[in-house]
Amino acid sequence: MATSTETTTATTTTTTMAMVTTTATTIFFIRDEPIEFIQLTQNLTQQKKYLMKCEVYISKCGNFMILARDDDPIILFPKYTHLGAFGRIGFDRKKINIQEGNIISEKGEHTHWLVLKIPSDLANIIDLPKDLYIQVGTYHLHTDDGKKGPPATKLRKVTQTNAHLHQLNIHPSDTKYAMVSSSILIEGGLQGNPTDLITIAQILQKKYTLDVFSCHCQHHALVFRQTPHELSITLREQPEIVQELVLLAPSYEKERIEKWAAAYIQEFQ
Repeated sequence: MATSTETTTATTTTTTMAMVTTTATTIFFIRDEPIEFIQLTQNLTQQKKYLMKCEVYISKCGNFMILARDDDPIILFPKYTHLGAFGRIGFDRKKINIQEGNIISEKGEHTHWLVLKIPSDLANIIDLPKDLYIQVGTYHLHTDDGKKGPPATKLRKVTQTNAHLHQLNIHPSDTKYAMVSSSILIEGGLQGNPTDLITIAQILQKKYTLDVFSCHCQHHALVFRQTPHELSITLREQPEIVQELVLLAPSYEKERIEKWAAAYIQEFQ
């Protein structure tokens, strides 16, 4: 990586973050704004390590990731992440280089990607930090039955118990909607059939009068038109909703659904 020894020495410290065993913290400058990044380590077996140069950084605010272009196969020909996991070139990711002084630039030879969509299945390759809300991508909040909605940014946090918690920031109002990933609710997970999630939403609407809709094709989400705090209260006061989700989802997802609900209540109460 093209950085000066003085810069790296001056800005690197040792820290420990959850599942990341040993990481270094480095300052990169994006549009002259200094942003602190955590260098991540890989969790691949020896047989798979040839896939990655493993020069991966994630910002401490969870909004950016820097990935070496030597690892293009993971983006362009995904084996351990789903197709489209890193979004669109020019919107969700762009080619950059890192100039002297850790300054990020789009000029010159492109040696890295700057990524704004950080998928959860990246954890199949590198150790993502826990207890940090990470930006997963910005897409319109269209329902799976064809109703158009505003753009929304999905944020994900993995807790110490490995529960995946999400929320959606709606633009431009910055309203927050609660959601649960459809990956634990329908057969096939991320590649599952949206009609299965539509059915779940309809049952919750009729049985519990919840304002909820299916957004599998866009955000892989069952979305609640209430804040995360409001949903946490609903789940605590009506535990039968969680049991309904368990009954509607594939049987092997029972533990993950119950873990999600308990963590959501604890996080947002």
